[in-house]
Amino acid sequence: MQAMVLSKPELRRERRKKRIPEIDFLRGVAILLMVFDHLCVDLAMLPGILRSVASNYPLIGVGPVKGMAEFGDFCFYQGLPVGGFPLRDAAHILFVGVFCLLSGICCTFSRSNWRRTGLLFSFALLIKLAFFGLGQAIDDPTMYIYFGMLDSLFLAHLLYSIKDRFSKDKWLDLGLGVYFLILTLMLTSRSPALYSDPKEALSHLFHLLIGQGAAGGDYIRPLPVITLLFFGAFLGKTVYAERKSYLPGLRYAEPFCFCGRHSALIYLAHQPLLALILLFVCLGLGYRL
Repeated sequence: MQAMVLSKPELRRERRKKRIPEIDFLRGVAILLMVFDHLCVDLAMLPGILRSVASNYPLIGVGPVKGMAEFGDFCFYQGLPVGGFPLRDAAHILFVGVFCLLSGICCTFSRSNWRRTGLLFSFALLIKLAFFGLGQAIDDPTMYIYFGMLDSLFLAHLLYSIKDRFSKDKWLDLGLGVYFLILTLMLTSRSPALYSDPKEALSHLFHLLIGQGAAGGDYIRPLPVITLLFFGAFLGKTVYAERKSYLPGLRYAEPFCFCGRHSALIYLAHQPLLALILLFVCLGLGYRL
């Protein structure tokens, strides 16, 4: 009997049916919030970037982009007070935490966590090179990335892949999550030392790893990311042991599910796209390179 061969669109539809829509939905919400957060950062930095790259900036000044810069500055640097903490900081912790937890759940669905780990390493290196070039172009070493989101996720996936090679026990996932949580509480500082000089940052890499120091752009403490990924793996093997959706209706909640399915691509492409959009906006406002 000849096996039925599915076309590429049919294969995509079959794979989509096997996905957990609530996970795609939450990943989509988290990645869109991250894009908005980075847009606010870009807007807040826009006057400084234009001062460095726009040839006619001395003539027209910050006026054309003042409103955008003030909006970005408000969202990123000030926010609204919530229990003594800026709203932006609270939201950042929430959507980054949810994303890391979901990454752990997705590890239990993956056919090859080693492949995911290798892709994360490649993407992290690509992002590092891009921001190093940007930092060189605008003479701002604070743009360099030492431990960014992708670096922390790479370390977490590497540890999980090593563990999964020897044991797939969900209780070991929970135990390691608790272990890294204790390390986080013991070692990670709420007020880390800030290193602005690249040589100083590189000489304190261990402090950056354990969260006692912070440096560069997109700095994310690795230990909490590792903790959440292992907790997520435990949840994935417990709550989704049968890979059954609890909210199948979310399958139709586009564009969030679409963004969740393509979160890695969005993470890689959103900053260049934001930069390109802002470039055309600034050119339209009269700035010239």
